Amino acid sequence: MPLPETLRDPLAAARSMISRANNFDLGLQTGNAEAMLTNARAFVADDIVIGEAFDEAARRIGGMRQANSLEEARTSALQAIGSLELSLAQARPNDMAKALGVDWF
Repeated sequence: MPLPETLRDPLAAARSMISRANNFDLGLQTGNAEAMLTNARAFVADDIVIGEAFDEAARRIGGMRQANSLEEARTSALQAIGSLELSLAQARPNDMAKALGVDWF
């Protein structure tokens, strides 16, 4: 099942920010990408595996700011977002998502 727009769009935005980040705007782009993950996570019911995938993606995105090689860190962050996307295929909407009418069932 494809991801609902509520989850797909923030992940796409995070990927875009990570992809175009450079040394000049790295802090801004990674901060915005982390915010996109937070936005998506706000609608997902608690789940250990999905929570760990969100945490890992956030760690790798944040790690870009201290990385010796921006390209290696970018690749790692994008891979983590990809893994997160795979785990979100099993995600269920939380009560807030249902109350706002953005659940995907």
